[in-house]
Amino acid sequence: MSVQNSAFHWNRNTLVLHIMLQPRASKNEWSGFFDGKIRLRVTAAPVDNLANRECEKFVAKALKTAKTNVRVVRGHNSRTKTVEIQQADSKSWQNILAQLKPVHPG
Repeated sequence: MSVQNSAFHWNRNTLVLHIMLQPRASKNEWSGFFDGKIRLRVTAAPVDNLANRECEKFVAKALKTAKTNVRVVRGHNSRTKTVEIQQADSKSWQNILAQLKPVHPG
């Protein structure tokens, strides 16, 4: 199974992402594939659910769907998260996916 296939899958009309979230980053951005997950950097701190909400907001905007269509379903208190996106724009997702590169620790 490729890195991409383990990092996301479609469940009917719902896109499921396996994310490694990096809080307190300098900017919100997709940051490639790392350890079988998609690395997402957000500026919010990991307190009072701020990083999770920033993750949901960023993903919703990137995939051109309402914030209410995006939710963290697993990993609320962890950097490793599972995020479900209903009504995700598949063309936007393909564009994001094409730009993601493997991240090497270092």
